[in-house]
Amino acid sequence: MVSNDIIYGSVLLLSILVGLPLRNLTSSKVKQLVTAGIGLAIALPLCQCDILHSIVTFVGNILIIKFSRRYTAILSFAWCFLYLLFFRCCTFFMLPKPSPLANAIQLLLTLKLVSVAIEISDLRRAKAGKVNKIEGKFQLQLEYEPTVLDMFCFTYCYAGLFTGPFFKYRTYYDYLKMDRSSLDQVPWKNEILSRLKQIAICAILFIAASYIVDVNYPKNDEFYSRPLWYRIWYMVPVFFIGRMRFYSAWLLAECAFVTLSLGAYPRLSAPRPGHGPTVKTEDNKDYVFETIRNIDPYNCDFSPTVRLGMRHWNMGVQWWLANYVHKRWPASLKGCRVAAVMAVSAFWHGIDPGFFAAFLTMPFVMAAEDLLASLIKKQISSELHNAYDWCNWFAKMRSFEYMYMAFALLTLDDTYRYWRSTYFWLHFISFFLIVSCLIVKNALSLLRRNSKPMKGKSD
Repeated sequence: MVSNDIIYGSVLLLSILVGLPLRNLTSSKVKQLVTAGIGLAIALPLCQCDILHSIVTFVGNILIIKFSRRYTAILSFAWCFLYLLFFRCCTFFMLPKPSPLANAIQLLLTLKLVSVAIEISDLRRAKAGKVNKIEGKFQLQLEYEPTVLDMFCFTYCYAGLFTGPFFKYRTYYDYLKMDRSSLDQVPWKNEILSRLKQIAICAILFIAASYIVDVNYPKNDEFYSRPLWYRIWYMVPVFFIGRMRFYSAWLLAECAFVTLSLGAYPRLSAPRPGHGPTVKTEDNKDYVFETIRNIDPYNCDFSPTVRLGMRHWNMGVQWWLANYVHKRWPASLKGCRVAAVMAVSAFWHGIDPGFFAAFLTMPFVMAAEDLLASLIKKQISSELHNAYDWCNWFAKMRSFEYMYMAFALLTLDDTYRYWRSTYFWLHFISFFLIVSCLIVKNALSLLRRNSKPMKGKSD
């Protein structure tokens, strides 16, 4: 049987090559039909009957958009994520287990359908004269409500169908409207070459490391007869292999968008991953592909904090979570906003306990990181900030490695067994730092209040 990695790689390479002749198309309708047709032509033989799950989800979302005007966004979110739960539990209903490729389509389709429902909801609010309370940078809104065919073609567009990156309907619409003069300004060759260089490095490192290290070794009893230092050290190569695998796949996926010229915007519009333009401009030169950039390997590896590292990982999904969950989370529940984002992210990835264990550990790590920075980094001289950042970077990488083990092992027994064998060190250190920093901050605050001179009463 051909491995899923080989199938994924083949699909990505095919998507890149297909985009070369398609980028010359100028008719919006032809672009729509051809890109969606190719997506279905790839998905149907690979997923077969499993493709019905995505079609049912799509039809349900269309009905919500057409017949619910007030609660479009929340109903779409509930429908798509509840169906995602059913999709993963369908064996309980005597249905066959969907293939990994069908799962990949369902993941991206969920994000797309919720996004287009929210875009339409925001457009309706704007037409009704209601102010959008979601704060953020400038973003292009829809000019009109897309038709059922528009949304179908957007959903099954072959670019990003299996691996992402996520892109909004407005981004897709702007691609359809690009004329010949704009397409000629897109420097797609340079964009492809810069990514291919990174792909070559990541792919070689992934193959070499995978040959040396067995990522499934922590599932074996023999692993736990090894000394503590070895069990902790083993996180490093496992996470390294995972990073190189994702880097290679996502960079290849970006190339499929580049050859198609989907997601290209003028540099002066300051586009951001997932978001699109953040500055209104009439400039139509010097196009870049930041809107569909899904991974920044350098900043993932060398940013000094967990929070910054996450911002450069799976950037389209990070934008989706930030814009559709974090910013729209009820103000009355602000205290659990980060935990809610992580819970949604974990659920989107899968219902395996390892996903929840990894993502729900992250808020505690980030809280400890933030508290420590407020007590130490803000108090020390600027000359020492670089040294502090390097120390924090070292801790960040060990934290990611620890959390990724849950992501790699997935089952509750395997994750608990591994973390217990390392004495849950990240959890204990995070909780210790949070409690210690809060005690110190409260003590310092109390000292400052008591040290203020008492004002005497005037005669």
